[in-house]
Amino acid sequence: MSFAVMTAFFIAILTKRENLVLIVIPLIHYGYSIINEKNLNKHKELISLAGYCFLVLVYLIFVQNVFIIESTEAQDIEASTFSFLYFQKLAPAFIGSLLNPLYFGITTLLLICLIARSSYLRSIDVNIFALLACWLFYFLLYTFHYRGYFFVKGERISEFETFRYLNNFYCLTPILVYMFFCDIRNSRMLYSAFLVLLLSSVYPTITLRKNFCDDEWRCRFEAPQKTLEILHKEAPSSAIVISPDILTLQILGNNSLFVCDAVHFDKLDFNRNDYQYYMLCRDGDIDYMQRRHGAIIDLRRWSVHSDFENGFKLYKYHH
Repeated sequence: MSFAVMTAFFIAILTKRENLVLIVIPLIHYGYSIINEKNLNKHKELISLAGYCFLVLVYLIFVQNVFIIESTEAQDIEASTFSFLYFQKLAPAFIGSLLNPLYFGITTLLLICLIARSSYLRSIDVNIFALLACWLFYFLLYTFHYRGYFFVKGERISEFETFRYLNNFYCLTPILVYMFFCDIRNSRMLYSAFLVLLLSSVYPTITLRKNFCDDEWRCRFEAPQKTLEILHKEAPSSAIVISPDILTLQILGNNSLFVCDAVHFDKLDFNRNDYQYYMLCRDGDIDYMQRRHGAIIDLRRWSVHSDFENGFKLYKYHH
């Protein structure tokens, strides 16, 4: 394995916890060599495999602290971080996205057909098998693992929300399709059909992306943008906005606004008259702030200043 590939491998593992799935690739190659290569020193390979597994275990415990992180998150959500119940809810949403022709359906179906063909001919290369195993492990990891506090408390995940997770490993799909094509003799017609399919998908992809961007703006950014416009008129220098989702306010406000995360609600001094306090949240967020962060919110002191679409409300505090 080249130095560049090894470097990319370790950077991927270090930068994203989910990429620990990639550790199965050397395991599969070790297993394939031990089973299929007759002239191999299997005793030496088994020692190497044991050493690799030991290093992986040390890395998981002392570098990534995976088990400690999962334990901490379990305490935070008051539930297990992995569960078959999560899989029952998430798998249909993920599969729906993968098979939807407007999203990933064409390449997913193409990959399924190529897998079926190679399985029938019993001609799956070990490299292809390793990537397929990674694809499957990614899918299982994302569907068995919880997807946030609200999901654990009963909120459903939409097909649109699955893109956040599917796009982390969907790049393996076109790579696998290409590898399968390379394994097929006289595949010029397949390449031509694939090229036509690729070119014909450009316009629908751009249109779909634009529609999703518009939906994202309307659902997440429109209310914060209107809030900023209101506050710049009413209290350009003395406003403090409290919100469970401060990121959008920080992005749009460009450091021109005092923003407080809902986690720190009880640290604010509401008796100060030199500040005006506002709270931007959706329906149900106040109950969430009280239950999860222990915030003491006296609704008699707060009135609805503005009522936006998609359940957003801007509250103002009265001294």
